[in-house]
Amino acid sequence: PGSKDSGGELGWVGKGQFVKAFEDAANALPIGAISDPVKSDFGYHVIQVEERKPASENDVVKRWLASGFTIGDIKAHSRYDVIRDGITKKRQDQAITSPTAQVHVAMIQVAAPRPTAGDFQTFTAQLQKVADINKALDGGTDFAEVAKKYSEDSATKDKGGDIGWLARGMLTDLGAENELFNLDAGARSQQHNGLAATIWYKVIEKSASRDLEDDQKTKIKDSAYQYWLSQQKKAHDVLLAVPRRSSGDRRRRRERAVVHPRGRRARVRRSELRRRRATRSLRRPRLPRDRGTDRRAASRAERVPMGPRANARVAAAASARGGVRGPRGHRLG
Repeated sequence: PGSKDSGGELGWVGKGQFVKAFEDAANALPIGAISDPVKSDFGYHVIQVEERKPASENDVVKRWLASGFTIGDIKAHSRYDVIRDGITKKRQDQAITSPTAQVHVAMIQVAAPRPTAGDFQTFTAQLQKVADINKALDGGTDFAEVAKKYSEDSATKDKGGDIGWLARGMLTDLGAENELFNLDAGARSQQHNGLAATIWYKVIEKSASRDLEDDQKTKIKDSAYQYWLSQQKKAHDVLLAVPRRSSGDRRRRRERAVVHPRGRRARVRRSELRRRRATRSLRRPRLPRDRGTDRRAASRAERVPMGPRANARVAAAASARGGVRGPRGHRLG
């Protein structure tokens, strides 16, 4: 698939660029020989090897290695490219069906509001623009007029948002595609929030069977892989995951944890932890390590408010225990 127009010519290929069944058959053939039909996951193939050349260093691989990538990284990336290209070719051959159901659609598109450091005003302005568009549409303002005023898509803004006829496979947003094909003519879609843009659609008219134009076929082919990937994500409930925390992150989380009096661990904010430590240090200050000093009496003295009566009580307590010993063991008081 994909080599028909070039007479089946695939050009120079290396190890790992095709599925194993195809690669094994090609490697076993002598130059000029034609194989029997070879079955793979992508169908049946008849292979002819026109020329071979010995292995040589690849400039692209050398640049990758110089950039810090390992051979394993390069192999993984190559396998991904081979799988993606194979799926793309298979989907491109299956995707084109004409005539087919189509919808004539208009669109309002603005950049998705995303807060960035140091540019909160732009984020606020985009939020306000989204609110203004919803207010205008809900208030009955003509969709084309709202598109001319607010849409940021330069190709369709002056046409009132008209993007022409759409067939299945031209939009990679499956939620929007399904909604558009289920709406009646003249109806407006809900607000669709993407990573890069916020979009509203309106169905102008519908056709149950309409021939695909050449530019539509090209669009479907170009979107074949992303459209298939979106279908797989939806079918298998694939979600975007957060990268796994590093050991340093886990260590910092442990440092921010404190032990509950009953033995349970409770996570607290760093500011709260600092406040607790400061309070603890004020409540029980550290004392100098004088070996001849009665630390218990001195610690009790520091916790008791220092007044005449308090000093008298501390002195009496020290006398009851035989007084306080000095640095050389002499009894004082």
